[in-house]
Amino acid sequence: MPLRWVLIAAMAKVAMVVGEVAVVPECALGHTHSAAVDLQELRFVHHGQQRRYLLFAPAQQTGEPPLPLVLLAPGTAMPPRRAFDISGFRERSRLNRFAVVVLVGERDLLNVELHGQAHADGADDVSYTQAAIHHAGQQLCTDLGQVFCAGYSRGARFCSRLASELSGVVRAIAPVGGARFPAPNNATRPMPIVAFHGTQDPINPYTGNGDPTYWHTSVPSAIALWAEFNKCRHKEQHTLASGVVMHKHTKCADDADVLLITIDGGGHTWPGSKVAYFDRSVFGMTSNKISASDMIWKFFLDHAGASPARAGLVASTELVGASTGPAAEAARGAVAPAMLGSIVAGCGMVLLFATLAAAALRARPVPWSLRIPRLLQSDPVDVGSDTPQALDTTELLSDVTSFDQAP
Repeated sequence: MPLRWVLIAAMAKVAMVVGEVAVVPECALGHTHSAAVDLQELRFVHHGQQRRYLLFAPAQQTGEPPLPLVLLAPGTAMPPRRAFDISGFRERSRLNRFAVVVLVGERDLLNVELHGQAHADGADDVSYTQAAIHHAGQQLCTDLGQVFCAGYSRGARFCSRLASELSGVVRAIAPVGGARFPAPNNATRPMPIVAFHGTQDPINPYTGNGDPTYWHTSVPSAIALWAEFNKCRHKEQHTLASGVVMHKHTKCADDADVLLITIDGGGHTWPGSKVAYFDRSVFGMTSNKISASDMIWKFFLDHAGASPARAGLVASTELVGASTGPAAEAARGAVAPAMLGSIVAGCGMVLLFATLAAAALRARPVPWSLRIPRLLQSDPVDVGSDTPQALDTTELLSDVTSFDQAP
């Protein structure tokens, strides 16, 4: 093929991908970002109050893809560092390349009460979460299109609240010992969920009717409401281990599966945790037959959606557009230079190819009456241990029962 047509085709290809260049996060364009190599406590001012969170991430190299971000929400009065240890996310973050933000409520109490709603006199912890996500993105290169929430007990209920209030930011949730269906549910899209609950939970009873200030609905009822919300049309049961059953709702809108893993005789604990935190006389039995942490990360990967580089800036733009206040203004300042720089770079590439193409045409003049027909007629141009293991649930299934639900 003549050189001039190759150049013109390349110019057209560059023009088509300029839009894609514009959605790559600034930190993915070769910028060097230092990352937390161990757990750090960071502080910022939010709504006139000093707030804090913990940040952990593997070391990043220049040019490495942005890291997915897992929000970890602790239980009532649970020290955030203890919640991080219980989760086992330290080893998994290093192995699987994701960052962790441990949310910290005022007096270690994230604001979530009855029906997965906020207490009217409590802190605005949804806005705080948005601000923490943005602040973490200033410390290291994170993919704001892959933000997930895993929580224990109160933190599980708070993840359920985020699924309702921040469905445009949080892609999937993993409530451990506290799955709720918020009422009202303000989610604007189906929400993938993997939940874990012991049938003998003494704090948040599996069958419901616990503390009347926040725990009415049974866990299966809450999960069924999420499955209905996600328009799931199929349900199946998988035995993962003795006494451990996965109730899986599939064929859902946007592939937003809803999973409930029940531990027969299990207590108010984090299955598979290696930290000696859960006193059996208080919390009940901790199962080591599965690793909730490994299953959570696999579920998040399976429901990650678009590629990190493309999704990151799209999600951050959506967050900015939907938010107000200091956090949103700061986010606008971070997003705009990245978009402008990408657009300028793309336009410069188009101009370069246009100049080369014009030079090629001048080098071998062809009457305009022949150029246009020739261009139109030319051929098209193709342009559970301390060391976490990858979880393959197919090897764990010993009994499978499935049945279709009514649409």
